[in-house]
Amino acid sequence: MNMLAHARNELGLRLYLARRYWLESLSGFVLILGSFVGLLHAVMAAGEMSIHSERLNGLILGFVLWMYAGTAYSSTSSEVAEEIRARSLEQLCMGPLPLWRILAIRAILHIAGGTLILLLSFTVIAWLGREELHLLDPAVLGIVLLAAPSLLGFGYMVAGVLLVLRKMETLQLLVYPGLIALIALPAYPLNGFAALPFAYGASAARFAVGGGALGALDFIVVASNSLGWLMLGIAVFKRFEREARRLGVMGHG
Repeated sequence: MNMLAHARNELGLRLYLARRYWLESLSGFVLILGSFVGLLHAVMAAGEMSIHSERLNGLILGFVLWMYAGTAYSSTSSEVAEEIRARSLEQLCMGPLPLWRILAIRAILHIAGGTLILLLSFTVIAWLGREELHLLDPAVLGIVLLAAPSLLGFGYMVAGVLLVLRKMETLQLLVYPGLIALIALPAYPLNGFAALPFAYGASAARFAVGGGALGALDFIVVASNSLGWLMLGIAVFKRFEREARRLGVMGHG
């Protein structure tokens, strides 16, 4: 019940801030979509390709997957970094819920917002004439959503490091280029790369967008990978949190 109440309060706060600063919220959304459309047209102009060129498939899907992967990863690490900057981490730890659960609630809301942007991005792509990508296929959406918790777990690990080292926010940013490698790895069909977070889900999504059919085993592999990384991430975060409390660095920068 405490988690449900906290989730309701967090959602109410986010909706209030979105309404209160509606211009900033709208600008952020337009910036994301504008960046994608601008990149798409720049590549088409440079390569003399049309919107229907098959060579654009990898670019479109790669951009969307990178954007969504960044949302899933940052849903925990960015929250901790922001609390550290605002010097409000100690107050957050005094709440009725453990810190990792509070971050989990915020992450769910963050990923839900990222999912909405993902769907809108797919809609824009289809509107531009790329229906043949089948980006709105339930199998593609399902495998990407199922893979997101793996990066949430990795975000917990980075958030735990930030609790102890404090001034290592650069580490959080350095992960973003690595997300490109995870998305590009040929983890499908099943091989050693599938053990990495998000890699198999992204590779399977590319396979499905290319016209392939995903089986039950694919979803089981992605779900197992996500669960494993999420549990590992939470365990690592708890360990760093205990260390931060022992060192007495939770309440200052």
